[in-house]
Amino acid sequence: MDLTVSGWRVYFPNGASSFYFHPFTEADFNRAITTCDETFGVEPPFIKSVGKLFGLNMHCAPLTRRPDRSLVTHARFTTRTCDETFGVEPPFIKSVGKLFGLNMHCAPLTRRPDRSLVTHARFTTRFNSSLDSMIPAIHNTELTTLPIICTPPHWNANQRNDVNVDVLQEFEKDAYVMVCNIPGPVHYRYLYFLRHLTRTMTNGKRSVSFVMTIANSEANQRSRIAEDQHNDVHWVQEGGTFMTLTEVDDAVDLIYDHWASCQDEQHAQNLFIQWAQYVLRRTQTIIPSRFLESQSKVVC
Repeated sequence: MDLTVSGWRVYFPNGASSFYFHPFTEADFNRAITTCDETFGVEPPFIKSVGKLFGLNMHCAPLTRRPDRSLVTHARFTTRTCDETFGVEPPFIKSVGKLFGLNMHCAPLTRRPDRSLVTHARFTTRFNSSLDSMIPAIHNTELTTLPIICTPPHWNANQRNDVNVDVLQEFEKDAYVMVCNIPGPVHYRYLYFLRHLTRTMTNGKRSVSFVMTIANSEANQRSRIAEDQHNDVHWVQEGGTFMTLTEVDDAVDLIYDHWASCQDEQHAQNLFIQWAQYVLRRTQTIIPSRFLESQSKVVC
């Protein structure tokens, strides 16, 4: 990267088009992370049960269309225990069946004023383990194993090694600005903030959250418009992940939210499956499978 006064140019090893990056302020970073924490630290709205997948209860929010015609999808996966812990079901939630042992909850696609579509999912489960035993595995996560917020239609996990993820800024320990580029006929690309949060609740129990949220700024948007000669890059405008580990008695509850813009319902369904597969793999790396509470056998 060539450093300049106001920013620098970012290059990728696979020959994808470079771009000029304008750094974010720490205030921009903190504002975005706080918004995510306030939104997903509690029950998100418009989530309904749609069944089970890989032994996890699944909740799916409606696809939402933005005014710019883009779609955002967001899904949620939970267990009965977490539902009891975090309160009653929010509005617009209903069960639509089971898939691979997961209860699925899904709300309809939601269209934004700009005509874009947005949806989201949440995955949760409970571990018979201590929070202290799980945190090191998460803190040691490598860039190549971070969740991918949004992938192109027809993308599959076999292409994961081709994805480029780089750190662009570091404000403090566990507070980063990142870029992700997914190669293809049209490269999917996005900037995002990554943050680890810790808190102690009023009951004395601890909670640890890991946040990723797509970021943008007027300066970076202007640069993209000025370099619009590159038609081989699609900048993803909305999406993120929010994973929380919370102490509950002698166990730990995991809640994982994932939301992203998408092109249509088929694209959203593909994203749901990818997210569920990611959560399944992630839980297996966090803790041995024998500690995972589940009524169903997990099938990979």
